[in-house]
Amino acid sequence: MGWDNVRPRLRWASAQYTRGRQQNERVRVTSAGDLALVVQYEHIWFYPPGSQTESERHYRVTTALRREAGQWRVIHRHADTMMARETPR
Repeated sequence: MGWDNVRPRLRWASAQYTRGRQQNERVRVTSAGDLALVVQYEHIWFYPPGSQTESERHYRVTTALRREAGQWRVIHRHADTMMARETPR
């Protein structure tokens, strides 16, 4: 894909989160050799473009990393919104 193809979408996405703040709650960090796994909650508060009302988002996040040339690189990230659980019907 390449950076030139990805840049416009990332710029659009970052413009959706203005005047914001973020808080991370680490649940677990573990590593073995050159692989690591981070499980955390991410809480984001922001103002959508043109809005005077603060919005919030809360995610459960799992990030997998691999050590390459002495540095940790993200190889996979999964996030889902934290929604209220409902009993199956």
